Amino acid sequence: MTDQSLITDHHINHAQAQWSQALVHMGECYQSQPQQLPNVADQLLNELYDFSADIAFKPTFAVAPHQLRTDRLGTLSYFIGAALSGSTITTDHGFALKPWSKVTFAESMRMIRKECAISSGCYSFYSSAEATPRVVEYTFVYHISPQYSGLKIIAHHSSLPYDQARL
Repeated sequence: MTDQSLITDHHINHAQAQWSQALVHMGECYQSQPQQLPNVADQLLNELYDFSADIAFKPTFAVAPHQLRTDRLGTLSYFIGAALSGSTITTDHGFALKPWSKVTFAESMRMIRKECAISSGCYSFYSSAEATPRVVEYTFVYHISPQYSGLKIIAHHSSLPYDQARL
């Protein structure tokens, strides 16, 4: 895919599969080679997110005042925790360290433009420690970057589904 290409459903499906595999791989790496995790996670996130552009990352379990991340270190910290990433966001304990066994996307909406695409829906996180998956709502914005051969995430928002009982 070049910067002249149109984004297709195949590109988005591939990007979602890569994201799912990366999350699972980070947890596996933490279990087997924790000392390698910072480098592995940084490499995986660089393949998924376009840190050369402005990004907006609003993770599900981020705590104020760090609900929105706009850089590589803040994103890395959320996935592998402050201690392993070298971040000062001490409320980050490493979402990817669960470890998760798989992630599935149930897309509700997809919009594709020439160099940008939006995917929104729910993704389910499976772990061998829990009987039912954790379901989270998401919106990813992908774009084609001239420096890369695939889609990169430039905006990622996720949150827990609305629960009237929590109001």
